[in-house]
Order: sequence, then C-alpha cells, then structure tokens
Amino acid sequence: MSTGTRSLFVALCAASSLGLSFGANAAADGYFDCRSFDDKNLCKLLNRYPAVKDLPVIDASRVLELYRDKRSYAEDLLEDEPVVVRGKVAQVEEKARRVTVTLNDGSDPATAVVLQLFASHPAPGADGRVASRSAQDVQAVLKPGQVVGFQCTGGGLSGKTPVFRNCVYWQ
Repeated sequence: MSTGTRSLFVALCAASSLGLSFGANAAADGYFDCRSFDDKNLCKLLNRYPAVKDLPVIDASRVLELYRDKRSYAEDLLEDEPVVVRGKVAQVEEKARRVTVTLNDGSDPATAVVLQLFASHPAPGADGRVASRSAQDVQAVLKPGQVVGFQCTGGGLSGKTPVFRNCVYWQ
C-alpha cells in the first residue's frame, strides 16, 4: 500500500470513528448533510470542499520540499486549495485566541509547516450526530511527536514558512 493510500485510509478511518458515515451523513452530491451537525458553521466550512475522502494527502516534509525546490509548482498545487496535511507535531500554541500547530519532518526544527486551526472540529455526538469541539479542546489532546492529519486550505508562505488555514482535526 502506498503512503498516500495509507494516509487516505487513516483519514477515512478517523472520520468513521467519529460516526461520520459518508453514505448516511452525506448528501447525494458527496457533501456533508448539515442536519446531522450540531455546529452549522463547521458543516459549512467542510462543505466548501469535497468530503475528506476526496482530498489529496500530503506530508509536511513534502510541503517543505516543494516550497524549497519547486516554489511556483507548490504555489499552484497548494495555495487556496483544500488538502489533508499530515506530519509530526512539533509545537501547539495559542496566541490571541488562535490555536496554531507546527509540524516538522524532524530533520531541522527551523523548517516547519504552520497550521492555523478553525474554531470548531468534528467530534462524535449522540445518536450518530456530529458534535463539535473547540480548537482549545484539540490543543489539549495534541502532543509533540504525535503524527496527525488535518483538513486545511493552503495559505501560501509567511516568510519562508508554509502556512495552512482553517485546519480541521478529524481524530
């Protein structure tokens, strides 16, 4: 099984563990049915893009490599595009009520990818509903060294650091 296929499988399993059934909770067009969400704003964000099963999965190390070696290609591929970003947590912090997660590939702490978390994240709810939890709740469960995946939108570079915005944690 390729790394991309394995990553996609992990993302699907994570969504399934939340009680998200793509057949039952998704509308006919493949988007989420907001009637099953407690947080309508979270559902609206997730519905801007195809369900997580359709998004490309890219490792933080590959993001760093693309921006370093093929910057214009990275910009075309990632900026303002939905993607699942996967990597090892280096740091989680909150500044001005905004939670950010820094992912790196372990080779150089100075090279990292920064994820700006959305205010709400899916969580299992009662009776098959999709509840939500805050970015601060997600911050509490993330630990340095943990390998994670987030659904995000590419935000370009901040200096030399790739940034992703509106990131949602699926586990």
